[in-house]
Amino acid sequence: MDHKIALLGFGGVAQGFLNIIKEKNEALQTQYGQSIEIVSISDVSKGALHHDNGLDLDKVLSSFQEDGTLHPYTDEPGLEKGWDAITTVKKTNAKCRRGAHSYRYRNRAACH
Repeated sequence: MDHKIALLGFGGVAQGFLNIIKEKNEALQTQYGQSIEIVSISDVSKGALHHDNGLDLDKVLSSFQEDGTLHPYTDEPGLEKGWDAITTVKKTNAKCRRGAHSYRYRNRAACH
């Protein structure tokens, strides 16, 4: 089963999560039949990316290392850039979860 994830914000915690998924996704698939795809990242200062089939995590990290933003991520068919957080939530059918509480309180319209 694939779990598609949208990250709202791309600070230290989200970057750490992305690295863990990059390192452990194959083991999740092998051991549990589960995989995680990061399909969206939306950060007000670093930029935003979305791809229905999942983002290339190596490209995300190298783009971020290049200049501290997601803007250098190279265009490809199906890639969307520049969505704000509310657009990301609406277009990806994302659900607010308990872990998203800090975002939810600042932007209730995106979660309700």
